[in-house]
Amino acid sequence: MNRDTTHPAAAAQPGAPTAALPDLATLPLLQRPVSVLVATRDATHQPHVVRALGLQGPPRSERIAVLIDGAAAEDTLADVRANRQVAVVFCEPSTHRTVQIKGRDARLEPAGPQDAATARSYIGRMTGEIGLLGFAPQMVEALFSHDPAALQVLSFTPCEAYEQTPGAHAGEPLPPQP
Repeated sequence: MNRDTTHPAAAAQPGAPTAALPDLATLPLLQRPVSVLVATRDATHQPHVVRALGLQGPPRSERIAVLIDGAAAEDTLADVRANRQVAVVFCEPSTHRTVQIKGRDARLEPAGPQDAATARSYIGRMTGEIGLLGFAPQMVEALFSHDPAALQVLSFTPCEAYEQTPGAHAGEPLPPQP
């Protein structure tokens, strides 16, 4: 998440797409149970990563919102408040299919009462997905343990999207959908 001032994306307005993006609402990977990791960085470019607890509503090309445990994400929250830059990775554990979506206008809001139910539902879906790999439900529950009262909504406008599935196309921009 270095700010490369020679790259065309560096000159773009915060939140403005740097290239045509796919329709995230119809991106097949985002319709399945996916592990969601949120990455940020501080002023010294020290990275911080936190596991998200699902999406708040369906993904949309104009805004994506993920749920995070604020109690486990102090550095991430501070980074978002300081520079608003975020990279979110969506990975299907059973296949390693992965996409990365970046934003430069991230904001935080307290979660609402329905968001705790969304997180519980997400954990249930991930228990099934990760269970395909042989992991016990208790391990998944521990991996996603969180304080429902500390849930935060991190939302951002997608401005870049990349294929990150291991292989020849990793790092390539996702093509716009017709």
